[in-house]
Amino acid sequence: MRNMLRGLVATVALTASASLVGGSAARAQSAATVTLDNTRAVPVVVYFEGELFDTRIGTVPAHSTEVLKLPTYLDDGQTIRLFVHPEGGFDLASQELVVTRGKNFNVLVPTSDNGYVAPPPRPTIPNPGPGTTTVTVKNERTEPAVVFVEQGDFDLRIGTVPPNQESTL
Repeated sequence: MRNMLRGLVATVALTASASLVGGSAARAQSAATVTLDNTRAVPVVVYFEGELFDTRIGTVPAHSTEVLKLPTYLDDGQTIRLFVHPEGGFDLASQELVVTRGKNFNVLVPTSDNGYVAPPPRPTIPNPGPGTTTVTVKNERTEPAVVFVEQGDFDLRIGTVPPNQESTL
């Protein structure tokens, strides 16, 4: 695997719950799984990084989705990280994931090494409290508007209002 790591999108979703009974058969049935959606034009090899070593859990062909089982020896609450190695590309890494029996991790391998970059969240102003001043700016232009407040000899940037939107700063 190459040393350069890029972002990998990993979301967690709970699968249908089942009653868990002791014994190795029950442990095998309730192992955590990884549903990997490979959007690339090349196959990817999936590994997880445990405490001592990396373990290969499978290969997913190009443009396909597969469910891979994590080993049953992983304990509930154990932290792992998934690595995906695209053929001829750079490794992609997930955030730390906490293993829970019966849980499924949905993983999307993006088409490029840039990974998924979520849009910035809308800024919210919690109750500013008494004596706090806010300003609402409606930007009717087609480009972002940067808002400044003059403070003595300096101008203080308080925010940016996206095109054709309204923001309270």
